[in-house]
Amino acid sequence: MRMKITQFLKKSPALTLVLLLAVLQADAQVKVPPIRTEALTNGVRVLMLEQHQLPMVYMALMVRAGSGFDPAGKEGLARFTAEMLTQGTKNRTADKIAEEIDSIGGELDAQAQIERTIISARVLKKDFKTGLRLLGDVVRNAIFPDAEMEIVRNQLLGQISAVRDNPGALLQQHLLYSLFTSEHPLGSFMSMDSLKSITKDDLQQFYSKYYLPNGAILVVAGDINPSDVMNEVRTAFINWAPGAKATNLPAIAPPPPPNGYQVRFVQKAGQTQVQIGLAESGITFKDSDYLPAQLANYILGGGGFSSRLLKVVRSQEGKTYSISSRFIPYKFPGVFEITTFSRNEEALATLELVIRELKKFREGGITPDELNKAKGAIAGRHILRFETLPGFAQTVLDQEFYERGKDWLSKFPDQVMLVKLDDVNKAIQSHFDPDNITIVLLGDRNIFEGHETILGNIPTGEIGVVNWNQPLTTTTRPLRLLTQKTNAANCAPQICASMDDKTRTIVQAWVQAQGGLEAISKINDRTAHWTGQMNFNRQLSHATITERWQNPNKFEFAVEVSNFQYAQVVNGEEGWTKVQNRSRDLNAENLLELGSELFFFQSEFLPKILSNPNYRLTLAGTATVEKTTTAVIEVRSATSHPYKFYLDQTTHRLVKLELVNEKQEYFYTDYKQMGNIWSASHVRVVIEGKLDSDLTLQNVQYNQGIDPKTFERPK
Repeated sequence: MRMKITQFLKKSPALTLVLLLAVLQADAQVKVPPIRTEALTNGVRVLMLEQHQLPMVYMALMVRAGSGFDPAGKEGLARFTAEMLTQGTKNRTADKIAEEIDSIGGELDAQAQIERTIISARVLKKDFKTGLRLLGDVVRNAIFPDAEMEIVRNQLLGQISAVRDNPGALLQQHLLYSLFTSEHPLGSFMSMDSLKSITKDDLQQFYSKYYLPNGAILVVAGDINPSDVMNEVRTAFINWAPGAKATNLPAIAPPPPPNGYQVRFVQKAGQTQVQIGLAESGITFKDSDYLPAQLANYILGGGGFSSRLLKVVRSQEGKTYSISSRFIPYKFPGVFEITTFSRNEEALATLELVIRELKKFREGGITPDELNKAKGAIAGRHILRFETLPGFAQTVLDQEFYERGKDWLSKFPDQVMLVKLDDVNKAIQSHFDPDNITIVLLGDRNIFEGHETILGNIPTGEIGVVNWNQPLTTTTRPLRLLTQKTNAANCAPQICASMDDKTRTIVQAWVQAQGGLEAISKINDRTAHWTGQMNFNRQLSHATITERWQNPNKFEFAVEVSNFQYAQVVNGEEGWTKVQNRSRDLNAENLLELGSELFFFQSEFLPKILSNPNYRLTLAGTATVEKTTTAVIEVRSATSHPYKFYLDQTTHRLVKLELVNEKQEYFYTDYKQMGNIWSASHVRVVIEGKLDSDLTLQNVQYNQGIDPKTFERPK
């Protein structure tokens, strides 16, 4: 099996360390390898970085064309154009491009950012010529084939849908739109309508106007000989004709700050957590207080567990698992933002706590000890940019594009160390304004029940609300004008939510086949024991499994296979894994995923997802599963895997569950009635086409009570 370069690096930490050490001196000052710069007659600036520790080369070509150049109504054009570069040229079809780069174990990619697009390639040294010529071909000779256009369009449309299913990503878009509006590059996002309006002519015109050699920068880093590189670069780009003078985005003024708190609430019924975002205008790369502002942010919320916000909001007050802040700078003033999430009952208190800490930060400034720690961290992060070739090349590209000066790479740590306490405290006064800030909350509006105001003086009834599945540009409505929607008559609320009639009919039959909604809803706990075979060390071995579940959010999954013991436990808002006799806490991301995930073998509990509006169910057609005709129900939520449920069209019972992204399939057979519930007594698990587990249910108990110690953290 061919190993890709990224896999090679991950498996070679010692070699990665060699790269890092090559750019450091013993006194921790950055020693930047020589950067040779040349220019082609058509305007391409070429920067060459020699690193001979690994036989690989990374190339990145930047053109001055990004989403900030999208015409109104055509949002997504820059991204669409970039995605199409590898979908066919005058010389190669999309399949041919993919075949050539795969045959050498390389990577070829194009990413449109706000101010620019970067087309990159990563190959082994021996394949440098092939990689560079592929890069040159897709940049210079894109033709935007019709068939591939529609494939890419559908992929981008799918990405828009995915954002709506991701509370954090959806919050981010609403936050930027609320602060900047769609008239600003940072507040403008591609939509279903804008993508559908983009034509082949739009792509070709954007490509012809902005994909030009004048103003382009090419970085080539790795095991290279500069003379050989220039010969190949001239061959690859010699016929790239310059056009009109390349320009950056025009000067963009920051938005006026809100007068007080500008609050937008994104309503998504049934959420058990609220996403919280705060934002105000940020800084540019050229600001004189760029470094003091970044140091201030590190101390406030950018420094992980050492930051003030995480110490107070998580460690001291226990309101959240994670909170962070950051500046995102550009050539124009970017954004400063704080993001976190909290339980519904703690959301408003969490927001008030964040505002209070931000006010303390502005009023009291920082301490010398905080500044010294921040300096060490920021200077160290800069050095770590040189750890990999892509990181090194990207840093050099940033230096050139943002005109940071030829000595910026080597002098940055020294510049950080020269920042004074007074400089940082002045930057705090300039860039942090907790009294006039944009706030977005995403969750269930029931969090406002019992609260007449928030943040002291904002009536909850006047808060602007927009639904999560509406366009960003939808005008908000005051909360007081919204009324609770009622469900259709003769339909259980758990089944009615967000389903069309055909889906609802099939799901109702599925619920009834499992024992009925009434029986299912009465289950408070369940204990099941399984035996059979499980894949362990690449062979099927005898295994026993115990799973326990207690409503609403406690479960244990314990496995013993070949004298190896493993358990995973979630107890509300904390969790851990236990391997043999060693325990390890689950991090916030793992816990969030497990807490929202469907449980492993609990096919009889799957209808309970109907009581959780986080899940969206859609009839996707029919399919044959082992000679059984099934109806396929797609299930998605913002925090869990996308699923497909295959329901026997005769019995309406689940015969197969598919985790779409993970290439995992669960097959359920031999249903038996246990109490009022029908359970599959045989389960097979297939991962990437290979049998992973074959298990038989030995016994199951409902509502028998579970010892609370089962879910307690090991001492």
